[in-house]
Amino acid sequence: LSLVMTSTMSLVPEENIQQVKDLIESRQFMRARLKINHLQSSYPSSAYVL
Repeated sequence: LSLVMTSTMSLVPEENIQQVKDLIESRQFMRARLKINHLQSSYPSSAYVL
């Protein structure tokens, strides 16, 4: 499992970030927004998902 380190030291699984990017690229914006909301609630101090 690969993790992305942010400036606030919160760890976000890289696979989650990639899923959001893939959803946006495939124009599935509502699903991407739901995933982003979930990441924001799971990692509230992460600047990467803000």
